[in-house]
Amino acid sequence: MAFDNGEHSLAQRYLIQSLRLAQAAGSPELGAHVLAGLADQATLTGNPDQGVQLANCVAGASAYE
Repeated sequence: MAFDNGEHSLAQRYLIQSLRLAQAAGSPELGAHVLAGLADQATLTGNPDQGVQLANCVAGASAYE
């Protein structure tokens, strides 16, 4: 919702908090989903290099599942 409203900093904070919670819950699947969201956000806000790096993290994490 924050991303759709153009509140990109707030959206990023929510995603980072979600990533921490996924780690605390021991859920690599949820963590990968959140990283994909961060990659999407980075790309759509003009940071495609960061988006690719985050997407590569998702790909690397899924290789170990």
